[in-house]
Amino acid sequence: MEVLESSNFSQKLLEEKWIEFAEIKNKEGKIGLYTTLTKQIPKLLDDFLIKFILDSEVQKMEFQTQNQLLLDFLRAELKNGHIQLALELTKSDNPKLTQLTSKERFFQMAEKNPDLHIFKEKFNLDLEF
Repeated sequence: MEVLESSNFSQKLLEEKWIEFAEIKNKEGKIGLYTTLTKQIPKLLDDFLIKFILDSEVQKMEFQTQNQLLLDFLRAELKNGHIQLALELTKSDNPKLTQLTSKERFFQMAEKNPDLHIFKEKFNLDLEF
């Protein structure tokens, strides 16, 4: 029977190792995953459960391709075989961009960045809606 180590570790050490893993993925050219890993801070909960919040299903799917590698890395680096990951999606009041029409998507983005309207007019762009 394999005995799993269960060393205690701090939130700060977790964050350091998390960033270290993200940097490795960045060097491997996994820029999207790097961005996902560094956008939020993982939260250490009771019983070595790590909660991580993602913005979208797409991020979650990409994250899950590396989930086991991340777990193995954290378990080895933090000397704790009991670490588990809990992924959670952010709750948003805005409809997801993928659920909007092209026109709605443009106006939602332009609401956040009014320069898009100026850009559209200056270059006489005819956006297909």
